[in-house]
Order: sequence, then C-alpha cells, then structure tokens
Amino acid sequence: MLLFCSGRTAMAQTQLVLVDKETGEPVHKATVVTNKGESAISTKMGHVTLNNPFESLTISHISFLQRKMDKKEVSDTIWLLPNAVHLHEVVVYGKDRPLIKSVVADAMKDVPMYAPPQAVATFDFFKMFEKKPLNKKARKRNKELLENWDKEYNNKKEEGVQDN
Repeated sequence: MLLFCSGRTAMAQTQLVLVDKETGEPVHKATVVTNKGESAISTKMGHVTLNNPFESLTISHISFLQRKMDKKEVSDTIWLLPNAVHLHEVVVYGKDRPLIKSVVADAMKDVPMYAPPQAVATFDFFKMFEKKPLNKKARKRNKELLENWDKEYNNKKEEGVQDN
C-alpha cells in the first residue's frame, strides 16, 4: 500500500525549467501559480516543482511578460519573453525660452576659446619619401594627359559598345 501511494505522488509531480528566450539563461525567482492555488518559486537554475495536479498555471516575474498556460501546453522547458520597457520621445519646454536662447548663444560665443590650438607649422612624415614636388609646367602637363586620357577612354568605350 505504501509503495502504491509513493508512486501516485511521483506521478502527480510536475517539474519545469523556466528559461529566458533571448539569452537562454535560467529564470530565478519566478512565481508559478496553478489554478488549484498551489504556488512555487523557481530556483537559481530555473527549476520549479509542482506537487499537485492542475489544469492551468500562471508564470510571473518582474523582468518577464506574464504567461498563462493550460496543462496541455506545459512542457518540461518553458521559455519566457523579457518585459522590455520602451520610452517615447520626451520634449521639455521651459517657461522662459528667450533666456534659454540667450544662454545658448553666449555658450556658442565661447566655443572658439575651447577649440584645440592650431599648429603654426604642420609636418607630414610621408612627404619625406615623395620625389621632388612638381613644378607648374609638370602639373599642367599631367592635367592635360589626364583630360586626354578621359576623352580617349570614353571614345574607346563608345566604339566598343557600337561594335557589339
């Protein structure tokens, strides 16, 4: 008779694991309440043991959305969705708007004072490795070559399109 009773209570026991759906971490200190009035709190590993039979249960936690489930929906692992709090845009208006505008204008006048100092001379390390800088005549010649190259390249491109 004792063996029969112990087996019967083991069958009525339901064990669940509560898990965060986004991170996969176990949910600690979530409250599970059945429709029969039994309640349990999840452990650090997310484990919950319900000793009595039930038809439905409610899982609640401050950081997760509340979840109500029927007995047929309950599995050994229950995934909970985080309760994200989204704030809308906040606009603050002051009573003395002209004063605020003048304070901002004064602050903008002081901006150059806080700007980093400009160097008197600049030094480009990589310029040391360049060849002698081009004179005016060489720069003009390079410019003409680039312009002619663009014209020739475009002409060849158009000829290639006409041939096809």
